[in-house]
Amino acid sequence: MGNRSGDRCKRDWKASESCRERTWPLDTGTNMYSQSANGPVADMAQTDTAFSHRGAIANMMLFGRWKDPSQDEPGRKAIRALWSKLAPFTDGYYVNLHDTDPKDKGTDSNYGPNFARLATLKKQFDPMNLFRLNGNIKPA
Repeated sequence: MGNRSGDRCKRDWKASESCRERTWPLDTGTNMYSQSANGPVADMAQTDTAFSHRGAIANMMLFGRWKDPSQDEPGRKAIRALWSKLAPFTDGYYVNLHDTDPKDKGTDSNYGPNFARLATLKKQFDPMNLFRLNGNIKPA
């Protein structure tokens, strides 16, 4: 069955502005994206690689978007308020998902039992902390 107008939009979306308006994401709003993080990810031990969230069943991303720069602060405030309600039900974050908030707080615990080993490697291979975005590990 399915949505017939949605099916038509998928077929000829280039030809119809109204299809793009109905099926393309909105210019403003709050979205939550969830991605399965289980399966083969859980087949490795927590300390086999830098990624320590081997028991996670999902990777969740919450994001907002708006066009008007005057909405930057209220938009960020709203996203942070929503995140503060979701955060207690999470365990860390996926470091490759870049956001605008600094990750200095809680970085150590995000890597779990891998942190000490990773800090030692960071000191050996990046003592000047050149690679410092996302969930930065400072050199030991």
